Amino acid sequence: MKRLKTFIAISGLLTFILSVERFYTYAFIYDPLRSDYRPETIHEPQKQKDNRQEKKPLKEPSIKESLVRLFGIHEIKRPEKPLTTIAPPPPPSPPEQPPQMVLKGIILEPGGTYRAYIEIDGKKMLSLRAGEGVDNIIITDIKERRVSLRWKDQTLELSIEPKRH
Repeated sequence: MKRLKTFIAISGLLTFILSVERFYTYAFIYDPLRSDYRPETIHEPQKQKDNRQEKKPLKEPSIKESLVRLFGIHEIKRPEKPLTTIAPPPPPSPPEQPPQMVLKGIILEPGGTYRAYIEIDGKKMLSLRAGEGVDNIIITDIKERRVSLRWKDQTLELSIEPKRH
């Protein structure tokens, strides 16, 4: 019984050693970039040519040669036209300012409606009632001392009273 256990242990150890040697031979020594690699020639001594010239040691392949062997890339093609970059969009323009408007006066007409006199950009004086408009300016409401108006999407108010600072 003891001899059988010894025999099994020795044969297992021998099998392990041979498998490690074979793994080392085929896995660690394997060089996929060598052109003359054949698994069956690992243990054969290298034969010299008939003209008795010494075999030159293999040189390390360049990166280009490695790419050709691994991926089949023979030449890197460059685009004919230079690559264009898209310029970032320009920054948004600042919001447009409303025209300079000054309320010059408000009068009460005989029908009980108010009329406002507004100077726009210091150039023209306009007489407008509620609901009337000019140059994107529409009068929405007129009170005794105030005028509400819309310019584009903004609501503005003008007053006869002087501004207090």
